Amino acid sequence: MAAFTDYTSNYLLDWVVGKTTPAAVSTRYLTASDTSLPGGTEQMTAMTGSANRIALTPATYFTSAAASHSIASHADIVLTASSSGSATVAFVSMWDAITSGNMMSQAAVTSKSLTAGDSLKILSGNLTFTIT
Repeated sequence: MAAFTDYTSNYLLDWVVGKTTPAAVSTRYLTASDTSLPGGTEQMTAMTGSANRIALTPATYFTSAAASHSIASHADIVLTASSSGSATVAFVSMWDAITSGNMMSQAAVTSKSLTAGDSLKILSGNLTFTIT
């Protein structure tokens, strides 16, 4: 399960009490890092040769509405190392921009060293967000 960051928690609280009106954003972005962020290093450039994160469009990855305070992905999410890339991945995080932006949540994954052609796959239903 992914944990919300302080940024996301504060944003949601401001929205609940009417201090902000959230802008509609259709895409969130997933990235992989070697350690917890902040402080860790995103590994997308090392893996794919591009700093761009993986787009998580609701139409593809979150096709059902939240229920019982939770929502889960509905498709596999795959991060694949390029022919020249390699990286160690220990965390994945969700952001509000393809580069830079605000980290919204992060989760530890079983640490994996990826070399050329290897993939890190988050199976359908295994990326879950819960508010209690």
